[in-house]
Amino acid sequence: MRALTYLLRLAHSTLPAIIEDREDILLVSVLKATGMIEAKIAPAKGATGCYIRATMAVVMCITDEGRDEIARAHADATRASVRLAS
Repeated sequence: MRALTYLLRLAHSTLPAIIEDREDILLVSVLKATGMIEAKIAPAKGATGCYIRATMAVVMCITDEGRDEIARAHADATRASVRLAS
C-alpha cells in the first residue's frame, strides 16, 4: 500500500523528479519493477562489485499502467465513501 500512496504523491509532483531519500528510492524501485513508472536508479553495485544502496533515482513519468492503478484507487475510494454515507 505504501507504494500506491507514493504513486499518488508522484501524480501530484512535477516530473521528472530527483529522489534522494533512501525509503523513497526503495518505493521508486518497487513502482519501476511493477511497471507503474519509468525511472532511472543509480547502480546498486559499487566499484568493488559489492552491493550498495542506490543514493539517487530520477522518476521520469507515470506509465499508462500507473495511471490505470491511480484511477482504480480513486474509484475504490469513491465507492468506499458512498458506502459510508449510506
